[in-house]
Amino acid sequence: MRRTLLALSMPLAASAIATGTAFAGTYQVAACAAPTPLINNSWQPFNNNTAYLETSANCGSKDVTEGSPTTSGLAAADILQLNTNVPAGAVAGWQFITPSGDKISAVSMDRDLYRQAEGWVPEIVDADGNPLPGETCSSNGDCEVSGEVMHTGLDTTSLAIELVCDPAPVQLTVCANGFSEHFARVELNSATVTVTDDQAPQITSTSGSLFAGALVRGTLSGTIDGSDSSGVQYARVYVDGTQVAQQPSACDFTRPAPCPASSSSQFSLDTSALSNGPHQIQAAVVDAAGNQTLGGPVQITVQNSAPIVPTIPTVPPTTPPPPRPTTPSKPTEASPRLHILSVTRAKRALRVRGTAASTLIGHVTIIVHYALGIRGYNVQKTVRVADGRWAAVLELPSGARTRRVTVLYHRSAHWVAETVTRYVHHAPNGAGH
Repeated sequence: MRRTLLALSMPLAASAIATGTAFAGTYQVAACAAPTPLINNSWQPFNNNTAYLETSANCGSKDVTEGSPTTSGLAAADILQLNTNVPAGAVAGWQFITPSGDKISAVSMDRDLYRQAEGWVPEIVDADGNPLPGETCSSNGDCEVSGEVMHTGLDTTSLAIELVCDPAPVQLTVCANGFSEHFARVELNSATVTVTDDQAPQITSTSGSLFAGALVRGTLSGTIDGSDSSGVQYARVYVDGTQVAQQPSACDFTRPAPCPASSSSQFSLDTSALSNGPHQIQAAVVDAAGNQTLGGPVQITVQNSAPIVPTIPTVPPTTPPPPRPTTPSKPTEASPRLHILSVTRAKRALRVRGTAASTLIGHVTIIVHYALGIRGYNVQKTVRVADGRWAAVLELPSGARTRRVTVLYHRSAHWVAETVTRYVHHAPNGAGH
């Protein structure tokens, strides 16, 4: 497994996306073609009669023409210096097969199809055995089709360059074989196959605190597991619809399925780089063709700041100065000009109403003390006093239990209003108990 740290405070190449699946569509697989090294990992040899036919791989070799005993590229030919002729039905060559559900839509290649004896058929065929346009020797006598060519608009699961012994009914049931030079051969000197993939990759699972959805703080970790027939090229994490991390797989585009069929990628998210409050986390996987599948959003609520504690003045000295007429003699006592009228329950919230002396009190701060699990927290809100009255709605997380409500007169000093104790349980479905 690999781990990626989501350093959200660092500049990232972020991109906004829509939920669902995005289809890019194609990828290319090269064999014996640039860039170097010239290798073949995608075309596989086949031969139903090794006594008469041979296949060879000389990827990147210079094209060798006509009667040489050596063929270049990916080749198939009759075996030289045989004592008997080749029986009908003998076939050998090289084949490219797409991953399950994918199709070949185009091919660019440098090939050579050659024969100098009747009965031999060098050709390039699709999965149904149909020759591509111009890719066969159908006329009598000597024949050669060579050079670079591109075929587009294909819709097949495989391609094969092959040499077939197929004598006409009026001829003998054999094909001639060469003594010092090949009577027939096929060569694929280079090829680039375009594979169309419109299948969405799968997110097989997500796990860890990153995808659990809860009231969170600090660093979260999570794992994204994915799968696809052409392979998983990337795993990604999105926060609020923006890509913040991407982890690549080891892909090799010389293979029909370039990337690993399954992947497991680990990520870490430092929530201190996010603002406090709700955020949406989404996992994504991308296949070899660039098709992206985005998982459903998981909501987290970030709370990294320390719990809010109301500021209450300490007890004054033994001989305090004479109090002002409009303030209580002890700052720990409730202000006679500030009262809580009611505390009512709403869905995941409390509505608090009260009165205040409008000529003296312009704003009040309401503090709700609640428990979540075994820990205690506070949430507060400052509102204006209008015509001697004030009201506020304070949202609470799912599962919170309200302990008490306190209101402060917020001016040059904090004077505590009456404290109302209300035990209210906000269940995960929003119902109160």
